[in-house]
Amino acid sequence: MNKILSIIGKILLGFLAFLLLVFLAFWHDVYNTMDTNEKGIHRIFSSFKEAVYWAVVGIGWGGMFIYILISGSLGYNISDN
Repeated sequence: MNKILSIIGKILLGFLAFLLLVFLAFWHDVYNTMDTNEKGIHRIFSSFKEAVYWAVVGIGWGGMFIYILISGSLGYNISDN
């Protein structure tokens, strides 16, 4: 039982590390493409806030898209009234 939990934990930790690296790459891209005259810590914080916002929006849209796909296969048609 402990081996199974250890394997599941390693998989989840690897997935979390992957998501963190993807977010850091996205944050770096947002930081480099900002069109502001801000410099230093203000630019870092504003780019981080923008990256977090777009990540949350993306997760929301992705979740809604997955819900639409799954609900159709389960027999729930959300377009019918």
